[in-house]
Amino acid sequence: MDQFLGGRPPCPGDVNGDNAVNFVDLNLLLEFWNMSVPPGSSGDLNGNGAVDFADLNELLDAWQNNC
Repeated sequence: MDQFLGGRPPCPGDVNGDNAVNFVDLNLLLEFWNMSVPPGSSGDLNGNGAVDFADLNELLDAWQNNC
């Protein structure tokens, strides 16, 4: 399970933790699409234990942002 271990919150929509929201994040989210996962793990941006449209919307809301 991915966890953030820093002094500031993670970048919204950033699935892989590189501080940018782009195609890499989209591909990771789609890899876990429609799956139940441990809350907060890769692709589960809202922490509800499922990778679904809510997570996709969060990613798209932050599309091309850099943190």
